Amino acid sequence: MKTVCCSFVIAAVVVLLVGCTVQSVHPFYTKRDVVYEPALLGKWTAQDEDNYHWVFERSTKNSYKLTISKGTNSSAFEVSLFKLKGQYFLDGCELNDSDYLFSPHHLLMVRSLSPRLEVVVLDIDWLKEYLEENPHALKHTLYSRGDSSYLLLTAETSELQKFIGKHFSDPKAWMDGKLKFEKVATR
Repeated sequence: MKTVCCSFVIAAVVVLLVGCTVQSVHPFYTKRDVVYEPALLGKWTAQDEDNYHWVFERSTKNSYKLTISKGTNSSAFEVSLFKLKGQYFLDGCELNDSDYLFSPHHLLMVRSLSPRLEVVVLDIDWLKEYLEENPHALKHTLYSRGDSSYLLLTAETSELQKFIGKHFSDPKAWMDGKLKFEKVATR
């Protein structure tokens, strides 16, 4: 399942799709955690796929607009870069997401910002299993869409941060494959 999901993440237009990334009602960061890194600005191309791009533009003082495109398809996200226990993370919400009453927050861990961008996704299968064994570890709910069930974190930001801080160095908690991008243009 991990290989299938990771392949889907890499091949999909929107890496932050429901089902392959952890979704949260609340952000994974507070204002004091947010950092702005100019090195993130620009166009990045997936190392293994020339037609797959991430473009980071400055949105507000401390956030980015991320446009993810594959071929002629694209989606835009409001993204915040933040640091937790010295580790960079991205929290993104899709702009104009008409599938939801709200746009859920998605989490990526940034393994490298330079010379290439490398990100990993929290392993949704690991998290589901962990929460089945420890149902009170983090507030959450399961919901269905069609034939699939999904996990939505409902914990407050402080609880999310404690959980991520506890597990960010656990290799089982993060998917095996890194998404790797080379910068092709600066904005």
